[in-house]
Amino acid sequence: MTNLFVRSGISFVDRSEVLTHIGNEMLAKGVVHDTWPQALIAR
Repeated sequence: MTNLFVRSGISFVDRSEVLTHIGNEMLAKGVVHDTWPQALIAR
């Protein structure tokens, strides 16, 4: 098992966990949308 760390002190178990975290943060900030229709409506 590999541990990945970022400067904020958050630790991740693997790459998948990192990508999930990044995706959730982007979703929460409105950078991306859950679905294609949501993205179209936002435009």
